[in-house]
Amino acid sequence: MTHLAPRTAPRRVVVISTGGTIASRWQGTGYAADASGGEVLAQAAVPDGVTVEVVDLFNVNSSSMTSARQLTLLRAVHEALADPGVAGVVVTHGTDTLEESAFFVDLHHDDPRPVVFTGA
Repeated sequence: MTHLAPRTAPRRVVVISTGGTIASRWQGTGYAADASGGEVLAQAAVPDGVTVEVVDLFNVNSSSMTSARQLTLLRAVHEALADPGVAGVVVTHGTDTLEESAFFVDLHHDDPRPVVFTGA
């Protein structure tokens, strides 16, 4: 049994927003992660035939990504992939700890659908 959505149906992707530079905006004295996942997604080109569901999980600078937050992120990825209609997951993340979070999720990822990390 495959977990991938049929090609004729629109593909659903879940974007999990965690903050970082990709979600940072000028605060008058510096930048801080405060944009929602929807605000970040509004700057992206979404291909035709793809629908996106945004999960605003965190809105923290990447240096504040703790082990507890990584566990919460892992649970959110698993929850998104529990839906067989989801074609994949994109995690927006700060670059300071993106590698560590991606590695942690990869260690516990056995689903054939992709989990992609991106930052700015």
